[in-house]
Amino acid sequence: MVPMDDLKKVNTEAHQWLCKIPPKHWARSHFTGTALSDAVTNNLCEVFNSKIGKACDKPIIICLEYIREYLMRRICSVQKEIDKLQGPLTPTTTTLLEKAKKEATEYRVIFSGNGKYIVYGPWMD
Repeated sequence: MVPMDDLKKVNTEAHQWLCKIPPKHWARSHFTGTALSDAVTNNLCEVFNSKIGKACDKPIIICLEYIREYLMRRICSVQKEIDKLQGPLTPTTTTLLEKAKKEATEYRVIFSGNGKYIVYGPWMD
């Protein structure tokens, strides 16, 4: 039996809701495998695993407490860095945005009729 048929038997509303969303957004079988983010999950997992290595062989409650404390310290240190920022963006992002804004001033948009426009770049001068 198809899993979607199983879902329909268990929860009709969930089945109808999922049917309205393209499978590429929720079904692993339809994922491209291409990263759409600059965050690499493997590296994040490796860093996290290296940080909790001391607690892995402990009982689960001690391990969870160690993870909780680590995450609290991490959140605190990240917040301290955020508090140092001058604006809503990181310095690197601010630099990239300013560069893009400067480059954008070299483009011209010309109305070409029928609600359409043509964009001329600096190469057209």
